[in-house]
Amino acid sequence: MVSEVDFQIGRILDALEKSGKAGNTIIVFTSDNGLCVGEHGLLGKQNLYEAAVRIPMVICGPGIPQNTVRDAYCYLYDLYPTLCGLAGIGVPATVKGISLEETLRNPEAGKREDILLTYINLQRAIKKDGFKLILYNVDGQRHPQLFDLKADPMELKNLYDDPAYREKREELTALLYARMKAAGDFCDPAKPDWGYPGKLDWKQVVQVNP
Repeated sequence: MVSEVDFQIGRILDALEKSGKAGNTIIVFTSDNGLCVGEHGLLGKQNLYEAAVRIPMVICGPGIPQNTVRDAYCYLYDLYPTLCGLAGIGVPATVKGISLEETLRNPEAGKREDILLTYINLQRAIKKDGFKLILYNVDGQRHPQLFDLKADPMELKNLYDDPAYREKREELTALLYARMKAAGDFCDPAKPDWGYPGKLDWKQVVQVNP
């Protein structure tokens, strides 16, 4: 699969070179979120671990620094205003994404301080300052998790009940609830079982009005 992707991207790049437009083209390589493939005993992506929520993103083109890496939180929908900025196009007022244009040019110019992650009515997570808090709402079970992603990138050591991380746990819990409210999350952490005691089926999912 990797070889196939590499070959097909090569065809695109070759076509750009032959067309004479390679020097005036912004190229973005990214993907859907991945699968755990055995990590944490899981196979799919119906979870909020790094293997299932992180994706590759490579951007190259005129005016974009080469061979550099940016450590900044972003969502895929931040690409829209980013590409508008790079192409000199105005961003519609309805667009909710945040442009990464300045971040691409300046590694210190991160725009988002945290990232909210969700999976239907069963899981919510927040990432900030290299830490991730995951809360669960599965048939009355909670099993909250707190990870130091810098020291533990594979998310193997749950720090949630560690007294040394009590302040971090409380900080991220309050932030997660605030972000859920600000986003219009249909789950309400103030209600028992977030207002949804059982896993939503597809019919219920499409009826939800976030």
